[in-house]
Order: sequence, then C-alpha cells, then structure tokens
Amino acid sequence: MIETARLVLRPFTADDVPAMVAGLDNFAVARNTGRVPFPYGEDEARAFLKRVAEDDTPSVHRAIALRSAPERLIGGIGLVTDTPRRAELGYWLTEPLWGRGLITEAARAFTDHAFGHCGFATLLASVHIGNEASRRILLRLGFAPLGEGTSFSQARGEDVPVEFMELERRRWRQNRITGL
Repeated sequence: MIETARLVLRPFTADDVPAMVAGLDNFAVARNTGRVPFPYGEDEARAFLKRVAEDDTPSVHRAIALRSAPERLIGGIGLVTDTPRRAELGYWLTEPLWGRGLITEAARAFTDHAFGHCGFATLLASVHIGNEASRRILLRLGFAPLGEGTSFSQARGEDVPVEFMELERRRWRQNRITGL
C-alpha cells in the first residue's frame, strides 16, 4: 500500500467493481484514456480485475482511495510494461473529484514507487491533445515531451492525436533532490 497526505493507493479488490463502473462508465473520463472501453460495465471491471490478479507484476496497478475512506475507490493508476525496465503510466479519477490535485498527488507517489520499488528506468505516458489538465500533471512530475503522433482510444473507437512523454530515472531523481 502507498499512502500520501490525502490518498491511499491500494490493491484492487472485487468490492471495487461498482465504483469502477460508476467512475469509468462516464464518457468524460473514458475518452481521455487509451485502454478503457466505453460503455464500461461490470463485465469490463471484472475482466480488468482478472488481468491484474494474473499479472506477474501486480505492484504496478493500484486503486486510488481517499485516506478518510480507503475502502471507496475514486480512481485508478497503473503501469503497462513493455520491457522489464520501461513502462507506460496511465490513470483516471472519477469526474466529481477533478481539479483538486488528487491525480498529481497519486501520480507523484506512484512514480516514486515505480522508480524506487519496482526498479523501472523509464516511464512513458501519452496524453490526448487537448487534455491540458493531464498534460500539466505529467509536466509537473518531470515528464518531457517526445513528440506527437496517434494512439488508439478504446472509448472513442479510433486513433486520436496524442503527445508522447517520457520520464527517465535520472530526471526523476534530480526532481526529488530539487523538490519539484
């Protein structure tokens, strides 16, 4: 479990299914993700939990909950690995809690976990063009733009323009030293 001032990043459980459906069966949330289908129902939530349970690196997927109610899921954060030393960061937060700095707080703690505990050398991310809130989060974490391209969005059912970003361990460590 990872704790921050306001959050708990904990393993997903079967009890999270209703909150996952409530949060992700919202096009405003799903449209900014790459791997979340829309509509999103119990079958999709259960299939995700099954994949996470079978994953040989379960520490790279976490449910986000408020410390005041750790059993109530409000979002999710995770890494999809493409090599043992590199992974892509993704996250979502239920829409009523947007704009409170919660994802920045969760992502900062989770990138610390990814570099410090999991041993990744590089984290990647892609942000849909126009999703300025998510882009600002990644820049605050130290991610550097790599360029633009397209990526398939399951929720939209099409390729969408994205900006690719990268955070290397060296830059993460430097940001921690300088307090960014």
